[in-house]
Amino acid sequence: MQTKLKTSGYRILINGKPLPANFISLITQISVQQELNVPSMFTISLTDLSFNQPGWQGIELDTFKPGDIISIAMGIEHYETLFIGQITALEPSFSNEAMLEVRGYDCMYWLKFGKYSRSFIKKTDGEIVAQIAKEVGIDVQVENTPLVNAYVLQNDQSNYDFLLQRLAQINYEMLVDGKKLIFRSSQEGMTPVKELRYPAEVSDLNLRLKVSTEGNKLTVVGWDVGKKQVVKAEVDSPSTKAKMGGQATGDSLASR
Repeated sequence: MQTKLKTSGYRILINGKPLPANFISLITQISVQQELNVPSMFTISLTDLSFNQPGWQGIELDTFKPGDIISIAMGIEHYETLFIGQITALEPSFSNEAMLEVRGYDCMYWLKFGKYSRSFIKKTDGEIVAQIAKEVGIDVQVENTPLVNAYVLQNDQSNYDFLLQRLAQINYEMLVDGKKLIFRSSQEGMTPVKELRYPAEVSDLNLRLKVSTEGNKLTVVGWDVGKKQVVKAEVDSPSTKAKMGGQATGDSLASR
């Protein structure tokens, strides 16, 4: 009888090359944080306990440089790439032990640089996103946005803040897959793309379910510059996405 043991592992590449072997034993933690509409972030923590000991060889800080491309993959027997981005910060500290923290973000972070004032005339939101992504050097995958905007103003905003505003307007979301920015309609309420088993794949799980307390009617008021009159729209029935696979919305449950 032969027992097959499966162990988890990771792989880190710097500018396409494996992390030097002498750094592997120093890694104490690898963290990748991912969230919709927010630049993904990684942190690699290294600790050398032999600091101040005879024969200490030191840490080659030049191994990591701001702007270097970092790729992090994790898995059990088969690695899945979780993050591709750039180093943006190095934090070495020396006390009883030598420590180094390496941090960085994916390419969505590039949208945060600078503020712009400009207008987009007769363009869909998809075309606007594609134009901005090309300007900052990001590959982009845009879901069709059929509505053509007569006029959209970016008023002294970073590209990131401006796109967040557009996302809220049309119920879209953005994320980064590898080196590509994805701009798509909200996936809220859709079936999960992956199921996680507890406790085999998840060590801690905390959930909360509560009904909405913000009311069941929404009124939006605007101003039509051309006709010089108030424009008003009201919605009193949530979208089916708000049910998230259930039979009723939170508003309807709360009102009973």
